[in-house]
Amino acid sequence: MEQKTFGDELWEICRQHFIRIIQLGELGQLAFSSFEKTITAIDEKDSEEFRVHYPIGLNQDGTPLIGDKSYAADDLKRAYTHLSNTELPITLIYHLVTHTEAWFSDLVRAIAAKYPKKIGPKKQIAISTALQATSIQSLRILATDHLVRDLTYKSPQDFAETVTPLFGINLLEIPPYHKFVELKATRDIYVHNRGIANDVYVRKANHFARSKPGELLIVNNQYFLDNYEAVLRLNEAVGDSLLAKWASPLFEQIQREDRESQRPDDTATNTP
Repeated sequence: MEQKTFGDELWEICRQHFIRIIQLGELGQLAFSSFEKTITAIDEKDSEEFRVHYPIGLNQDGTPLIGDKSYAADDLKRAYTHLSNTELPITLIYHLVTHTEAWFSDLVRAIAAKYPKKIGPKKQIAISTALQATSIQSLRILATDHLVRDLTYKSPQDFAETVTPLFGINLLEIPPYHKFVELKATRDIYVHNRGIANDVYVRKANHFARSKPGELLIVNNQYFLDNYEAVLRLNEAVGDSLLAKWASPLFEQIQREDRESQRPDDTATNTP
């Protein structure tokens, strides 16, 4: 088996992110469908009250402590509708942002480790941190980890400008990146401000801002699906640009095999 190239490594990082996003979408829609089916089942049950059993904690021996509650049919439907249309999409966008941030971090680590000069001469680490290194390689890892940590606190604009020399790509020229910037700003608002837009959100989201300060940022299944598609397009755009700079024989081989598998069988003949 041929040794993997650096292009193969980058393609694999992009491929794994793509797979995680696809799986997230699949699991999200399965959950959404299950809530919808539950609401339908409540309607079909033709009952005014439902008793629901669920864990409310743990017993001293570690086994689940089961509680129960009676719901009026309409109240139970409202609860499942809220879970389906609000709580589930909010949870999904958390994962969507987290997976994509981790993907960017993985790319930064890979490229900086391969080409440490791309980090730039102005990037410095504390002497105490450098003294922890036991070799040049471990020093590079420490410097790369320091760079990744710093990037997590940068604005989307500064992040894009910092990784441009690393990736050889200007993320600000990729339209789906701006959708991701708004998505990340929305995630931050739900984490820190209960979903109410503020001046920080408007500044980060810029032209893509969906609400004014003081207004609730709507997050529903449609919003998740729109950004799910945007993140997949972002993955494709970044992946294609990286492949143009660092070719991946593994990717090219898989493409050839896919084309061959779709080719009609020349040996097949029609039997009279």
